[in-house]
Amino acid sequence: MSYFIRKKEFIVNNFGNNIHNNTIENNYGAKYYMRLDVYEKHCHFSSLFVNIQNFLFTKYKKLCYQLTMFVPGKIVDMGVAVDVLVIGSGPGGYIAALEVQKLYKEQGKSMQVMCVDMSVNNGGVCLNTGCIPSKFLLDKSHHVYQARNNFFSSAIEVSDVSCDMKKLISEKQEVINTLSKGIDYLFSKAGVSSKKETKATILSRKDNLYQVELENINSREKNLISVRNIIIAVGSEPVSIPGIKIDEEDILSSTGSLALTKIPSSMLVVGGGVIGVEMASVYNNLGSKICIVEGEGQIIPSFDSDLSKSLQSILSKRDIKFEFNKFLSECKKEDNSYTVKYSDGSEAGGFDKILVSIGRKPVDHKQYLNFDVKISDRNMLEVDSSLQVLGLDDKPIPGLYAIGDVIGGTMLAHKAETEAKAVARIIMGRNDAYIGLIPSVIYTNPEVASLGSTEDELKQRGIKYKVAKVPFSSNGKARAIHATDGFVKVLAHSESKIILGVHIIGYMASAILSEVYLPMDNSMVASDFVHVCHSHPDLNESLRDAMIIIAE
Repeated sequence: MSYFIRKKEFIVNNFGNNIHNNTIENNYGAKYYMRLDVYEKHCHFSSLFVNIQNFLFTKYKKLCYQLTMFVPGKIVDMGVAVDVLVIGSGPGGYIAALEVQKLYKEQGKSMQVMCVDMSVNNGGVCLNTGCIPSKFLLDKSHHVYQARNNFFSSAIEVSDVSCDMKKLISEKQEVINTLSKGIDYLFSKAGVSSKKETKATILSRKDNLYQVELENINSREKNLISVRNIIIAVGSEPVSIPGIKIDEEDILSSTGSLALTKIPSSMLVVGGGVIGVEMASVYNNLGSKICIVEGEGQIIPSFDSDLSKSLQSILSKRDIKFEFNKFLSECKKEDNSYTVKYSDGSEAGGFDKILVSIGRKPVDHKQYLNFDVKISDRNMLEVDSSLQVLGLDDKPIPGLYAIGDVIGGTMLAHKAETEAKAVARIIMGRNDAYIGLIPSVIYTNPEVASLGSTEDELKQRGIKYKVAKVPFSSNGKARAIHATDGFVKVLAHSESKIILGVHIIGYMASAILSEVYLPMDNSMVASDFVHVCHSHPDLNESLRDAMIIIAE
């Protein structure tokens, strides 16, 4: 809390009913510290002074932020005071800033919310070098592949299909810029202060306020601000291989793979996870020879094994090669191509480009934190159930929150968005924060989509289950549009028939999966789907048919 006068009733109404020992505890057990001693001392001032100060704070808050406020016994230089500072403007960060501001306004308050990011564009990795540009390239490359290979009708004739990569990359950037400007507009409309190309460093916490240094990365100009609540949403970065330098020209991270202006004749993709198979699909669609090397025994190992086997089979038919249970240990350039050595001693060569996609890691906390906090063995910030960062004593640090890739779990934009909405409610002391099931999607062709437990997970946990599997080859719409690859797989509790997992590989799998988000979050049973009318012909009928099998 701040040194400004606040009526005790205001504090109780907005942060909970338990005020004791100079703390406020909300319904999540998160404690908000306040200066009751300052409040009480201020109450002894003349009513005229109190009324004047309350009037200034209410009507001219921005002016009050820039004043040096007198507190009995000390002078506190507030500098620029911010109610909520969000570090990072990715899907978690910008949603958190907008949500906090919206909730403030719903309560009739005017608060200072600021979002800081080091990039020239808001939107984070997802918008600038991740989700959005990769989906753009997947879509455009899929059209090229379809035109070259899958026009089954003799009535359609296509010849000389080509792709101008320079134009494609330019169009991709136009999409990114448009969406980034959209975030700028939302910030402006909501009254969120946005500072791009700015590095934020949390220096210390004193008198219930954080001291944060803001540094413009171009001019190196530094400013100090005081902050009540901080949401860390800095995201993640690619993991590299020791001894192999990523130059983003020949040896690429996911960032470099999204910016190639020439289609490589061949590419080695190191890592068969989500990023690896998506980017392998892009360049396979465009005509590159692709080999994926994966350290485990299957691609997309975090997904249901049936999905993994099916996707591998489909990609193999498109001449993508696979090497399993191997790691890249060395690479060297010879005659404009790369020769590599694997962990088992075997070698391979003739690669124009090498994409390193072995995973992502959270941005190092030392880049934005000037004091120690509890860190996991994967270098992630440890948080409690209210998303507050834990100190070295395992106690939550008041007013310091973290969301998204920096706190573990699946590194997905929509997970960060969900946590952003939850943390905004927690900061406001509301009791409706909720984080439900998180879907996972791979936007290859066909798509892979998953929600809930995999079959292997149910076996490991000893849960009795029933499985239903319906191939798209039995679906009329799939036959009509030549999209018969894949299937719908449903897992349900063998007795209650509660849906435990839905796993789909097929055309528009992500859209089909969306039908089960709400039902699965509410523990609905398979029979609830059976009596729901589905449009015909439609791909979702395969999901309904799987539910019928479960309900029998």
